[in-house]
Amino acid sequence: NKKGEIVYSIKNSNIHSGLNGNSDSENLSEVTTLESLMTELLISREELHAVHEEMQTSQEELRSGNEELRATNEDLHHANENLQLTNLELVDFKKKLLNANERLKSINTELVTYIKAIGELALVSVADRTGKITEANTRFCEISEYSKEELIGQNHSILKSGTHSKAFFVGMWKTITSGNIWHKEICNRTKSGKLYWVDSVIVPLKDTEGRVERYISIRVDISKRKQKELQLIEQLKEKSCLYAIHRDMVLETSLQKLCSQIIKHLTLAMRFPEIAVCSIKLFQEFFTSDNYQSDLSNYISTKIKVSGNVCGRLSVFYTEDKPFILPDEQNLINFIAEDLGIWFERRNHEQHINHMASHDVLTRLPTRLLQPHLIT
Repeated sequence: NKKGEIVYSIKNSNIHSGLNGNSDSENLSEVTTLESLMTELLISREELHAVHEEMQTSQEELRSGNEELRATNEDLHHANENLQLTNLELVDFKKKLLNANERLKSINTELVTYIKAIGELALVSVADRTGKITEANTRFCEISEYSKEELIGQNHSILKSGTHSKAFFVGMWKTITSGNIWHKEICNRTKSGKLYWVDSVIVPLKDTEGRVERYISIRVDISKRKQKELQLIEQLKEKSCLYAIHRDMVLETSLQKLCSQIIKHLTLAMRFPEIAVCSIKLFQEFFTSDNYQSDLSNYISTKIKVSGNVCGRLSVFYTEDKPFILPDEQNLINFIAEDLGIWFERRNHEQHINHMASHDVLTRLPTRLLQPHLIT
């Protein structure tokens, strides 16, 4: 059978016995059995042939698979060579990274030293993109008189002095929000109300996508230098103002015209002339700037005395909440009020002398000097 087991056997003795005269039925049975075996043998041969073909097919597949494996092995070999090259490049890159890291450590040490040095001299603060303070150094706290806890979370407007216009800060925000560095001088106000000047630089810091993330501000206190500059400017303006007023006092005899000139010169001499308003009250006369308002509350003033008696007042107003430069601007209006009182007193004396020279003392009638038509 298919397993190779013997299921039937023909004995030679049986064959011989059949040939020697055994019955036909026995011989026929044996022949039939033999034909059956031959048929099975043929079937087995065909099956063996099919198995042989399958084995050949398997061998071809194995040969093809072997070729593929050989090709794959070659690819792996090339890939291994590439990996080795890449590994060498990585080793070289690692060395470069180590060297760069050493340089960065050195640079970082220098930067820390610079920052400490800057922190000793400059007012340093960091603000988020909305302008709220997130960090402030010791120097900033010392100059502003605010503690670190008071500053953090606040906007820099807490330091606003009122010196600069709204357009000044609009321009600042327009510059830094566009990612550009802003550099100008700013006048700030301390917690106790004192003014101080700083040379300010605001640097926008960007994230990896180029968007402004926060701002770092570095300010240097220049109050002493700025005070000297302002003093020189104010002294020059004061001298120019007083010179112009003294010249008008020599030329003018009309109180109305002189007061108009004084208001004009004094307005220009103030720190913020564009919002300055002046008024002069002398006896029953009252002179003002064109934009005068009776409800102005931000002002400085002084008394006008004539012959030792208070006869009026000179006042300067600001239409906005701006600080006056004290005592300089106060001294200026004091000088002008004093000179105006002297001028008014001198003018009265001159008018009295002219009246006495041209009128009779007893009759108070005009003398012949005022009647030229009577002279022959």
